[in-house]
Amino acid sequence: GDWSSDVCSSDLVARAVATTAGLLLTTPFAFDYDLAVLAVPVAFLGIAGPRRAEVAVLIAAYVAPLALPGIAEYTHVSLGPVLCGALLWVAFGRAAPGNPG
Repeated sequence: GDWSSDVCSSDLVARAVATTAGLLLTTPFAFDYDLAVLAVPVAFLGIAGPRRAEVAVLIAAYVAPLALPGIAEYTHVSLGPVLCGALLWVAFGRAAPGNPG
């Protein structure tokens, strides 16, 4: 197969997303500059072909580094951990037994 099917297998993508999102959840905060580590796994999800339920999470992950600082300043609530939790949901969905892909 081509490189995208080899590199972006569902199992590898799920592990990459779960590892990086879980890494960010081990800290009590996830600032906008911390979310840069999500760039590669989110790119893998995009290359592997996001599923319908994953599109909103991927868009949020793409926009988050730009939007989260303003939201946090206005609301005094960091939404980085929420985004990481949503990415873990995507990863668990991809790694679920019987999941096609």
